[in-house]
Amino acid sequence: MFEIKAAVHQGSCLSPLLFIIVMDAVSDYVRHDVPWDMLYAGDLILADISPAKLQERFSEWQEALESNGLKVNADKTETVVCAKTAESLLITDRRGKALKQVENLRYLGSVIHAQGESEEDIKARIAAAWKKWQELTLSVM
Repeated sequence: MFEIKAAVHQGSCLSPLLFIIVMDAVSDYVRHDVPWDMLYAGDLILADISPAKLQERFSEWQEALESNGLKVNADKTETVVCAKTAESLLITDRRGKALKQVENLRYLGSVIHAQGESEEDIKARIAAAWKKWQELTLSVM
């Protein structure tokens, strides 16, 4: 333990390093193996079969993050139920705020659809590639 007397400015090259150090320390206590927990940069995916276990694990992560000075933004946190039929899921943060349930979730550039479809993801990737192609061809002219 040590006292912190000055903050690191957003955009500082130290910010990502300190964030990674904190996330690594936090994840040692609450992390489960892939595919149940997947961490990439500031994003976290939690998966479980039971809604009750998922709520419990989300609460554990939120408590661990907040006890280390990080905050979970409930307004930006989304849930999706991957099932053959439409199902609802109510996950709340530690303050009782319900997390938004969505049909499509974007993670690492891919779109995860609740019913397992991939058409939207394929369309999004084609559109992104077409946009880059247009940018490149316009810059050459």
